[in-house]
Amino acid sequence: MEGNETGNEVQSRSENEADDSQALIKELRSRNAELQNKLDNALSEVLVAECVKEDLIELDRQRGVLEDEKKTLESFLNEAQDEVTSTRTRFEHEHARIRAVNE
Repeated sequence: MEGNETGNEVQSRSENEADDSQALIKELRSRNAELQNKLDNALSEVLVAECVKEDLIELDRQRGVLEDEKKTLESFLNEAQDEVTSTRTRFEHEHARIRAVNE
């Protein structure tokens, strides 16, 4: 006990300190819950970002596959056009030959 403190004063001071401690604990729990919520939100954002990243990687891979397929189809189209041109030229020559024979 301090110099002139009575038992009631000591008890009152102890009760005030207990009340202060309880208020601090309540405040810290509230702050902890707020921080936990922020952490959970941040983790959710990270997970979403990872999913988006994986999706972009997959889309890029698919784009590469589609570009290869496009090149193959363009090659087939060029071959078909060349064949059509060749067939047309042969047809025109044959047609001209038949005309010349018939004249």
